[in-house]
Amino acid sequence: MSIGPSFLPSNLESKNFPIPSDVDAIELHPPTTPTSNKTSKMAKKTKARVITVRLLSMAMTGFFYTFNRARTASPMSMLKYDPIIRRKVLFLEQKRKGR
Repeated sequence: MSIGPSFLPSNLESKNFPIPSDVDAIELHPPTTPTSNKTSKMAKKTKARVITVRLLSMAMTGFFYTFNRARTASPMSMLKYDPIIRRKVLFLEQKRKGR
């Protein structure tokens, strides 16, 4: 009997199995090459050409418009109608937070 728990059925536990004489010559795992330890790097995602921006009212009413603009274009600003104060006011592109 062996010390510790046995994972073999009781009828096979006492039998001695033949062990080949050239056990040291058997390779259990293929040899590793130095390149197999390197991690491969994936390509970065490309950024979209068009981004969605928010134009915020400079009258500080909290009203805003959203537009799509090219990523390479300069920040947007325009005179638009603010329905809260019922006038045309300057709308400027809001800075992106947390993205």
